[in-house]
Amino acid sequence: RRVLFRSETLDEALWKKLEEEAYEAVHAEGSEVADELADVLIVTMALAHRYGIDIEDALRRKFNIVRSRNQRQREVDRGLLPA
Repeated sequence: RRVLFRSETLDEALWKKLEEEAYEAVHAEGSEVADELADVLIVTMALAHRYGIDIEDALRRKFNIVRSRNQRQREVDRGLLPA
C-alpha cells in the first residue's frame, strides 16, 4: 500500500527512485522515521479535533479526488481523453 501520493509532474522513473529511497530510509537500522510520522499524525489529529474536522471523512474525500485525478490522467496518457 502506498503512503505517498504521486505528483502529476513526476515521471515513473523518478517516482520509483523516490519510493526505493523512502523504503531504505524507513528500514535503515536506527531509523526514526516511524517516530516522526507518529508525531505528524498526533499533531494532525489534534488540529482536526480543535477545528472540528472529521479526519476520516476528509481522508476519504481526498483519496477519492486523487483516485479520480489519477484515473483521468491514465485515460489522457492512453489517448482516451484530450489533455
